[in-house]
Amino acid sequence: MKRKSLILVPSLMLLLAPGLSKGSALVAKNEQKGEITFFTQLIYRGKALTEALARASSLEIATLWNESKGTVRYRGRDYRAKFVISQVVDRYHRHPDSGSCAENVVQIEQPAQAGDRSFYAMSGRFGTFYTSDDLGRSSTAAHEYGHGLGLDHDDLDQRNASVPGIMFARGTLVRPEFQWNPLAGAGAPGGSIKPHHRKVRAVDLQKINLDRVNFAGGVGCLGSGILRAVRVAEVVKPEPRMRLELNLHEGYFSPEISEELESEAHDH
Repeated sequence: MKRKSLILVPSLMLLLAPGLSKGSALVAKNEQKGEITFFTQLIYRGKALTEALARASSLEIATLWNESKGTVRYRGRDYRAKFVISQVVDRYHRHPDSGSCAENVVQIEQPAQAGDRSFYAMSGRFGTFYTSDDLGRSSTAAHEYGHGLGLDHDDLDQRNASVPGIMFARGTLVRPEFQWNPLAGAGAPGGSIKPHHRKVRAVDLQKINLDRVNFAGGVGCLGSGILRAVRVAEVVKPEPRMRLELNLHEGYFSPEISEELESEAHDH
């Protein structure tokens, strides 16, 4: 895979002393443009890793987190938010983890038992995506990335929400059209959120706590990790949301999810 320098966010290539702050994303603040860029390079590993699953997950994250075109707030000022997602398919562990907040290590695995759900360290750089979570189409990868940015789950009763937010957990009560089965009663089997409907809303971006970031030379870390530059492997560009929804309306139930619907399983 051809490597390229980090030309999209050139200020990130400054050689910075580690330990200034912590982060699951490296953030760059441009005062003149009124823009803050979040850069994350996902290092994919795991027994179930394939190039297709890695790219689908990265594409989902890049698309959903950029589509709202909203703003984030830092010390009372709003900045346009931009998310640059890069990936490394590290099947043989040849890409060492530098400890940089820009690098997040994600395992792609088959679930070991029924009920296993994808998870991500809160404000951390490590996560596991399970193949049973319809990676690349269900919004699960984008949801877990939100945990890495420090966002927790929203309230489990969201029946007044016009659009399901990205941090709505599985099991959240929503309007009928956003359920697994629109005809099911709230809380009954099929009567909770189908995660494929989740989106990153402008209000979700406003919940990212940037005031804890210590910027040095316009760059800083969000979450846990060290402030260290990395060289970009492959930037995954956002695509129209429509491509991610191709299978959204292909039925509301399937044998694979029947057990989930009967349980109270939530995202972690």
